[in-house]
Amino acid sequence: MFSKTKIQLLWLAAALMIACTTISAQGAGQTLEGAWLISISVDGQQGPVAIDMAVFDAKGSYRIIPSNKGESEGAGAFQRAGNREFRSTHTQELYDPQGNFAGIAKVIAIEKVDESGVALMGTYRVDVLNAAGAVIKQFTGTITGKLVVPERL
Repeated sequence: MFSKTKIQLLWLAAALMIACTTISAQGAGQTLEGAWLISISVDGQQGPVAIDMAVFDAKGSYRIIPSNKGESEGAGAFQRAGNREFRSTHTQELYDPQGNFAGIAKVIAIEKVDESGVALMGTYRVDVLNAAGAVIKQFTGTITGKLVVPERL
């Protein structure tokens, strides 16, 4: 039979194996968790049109802090789609120059994180919806991102 000490050691070994598996599954590039500076380009237009902040949590939710004052903050969900690859969807309210409601932007994207885990790139499609939920405009583009990490002072 196994002694009490041997059983405890086996439990400890099993717990360590589970912990190591969890850590390796969340290795570099296997999560979006954190704050990202996202540079946005629109297909057919010159250069980036905006730089937004995306904040991803460990539960599959995220929010967007836009640089364009014609948009509200956005909220959405993301999921892992493969090795260092993620898909996401978020929505934001749109406003006209006077601050009135001008529609909803639904942004659907695929992001790929590089091997270092601190840079990403991807593609997106925006569906602009009216108040009734009908698509009134669509456009596509690309994004690049950089994870915000602590720096030495």
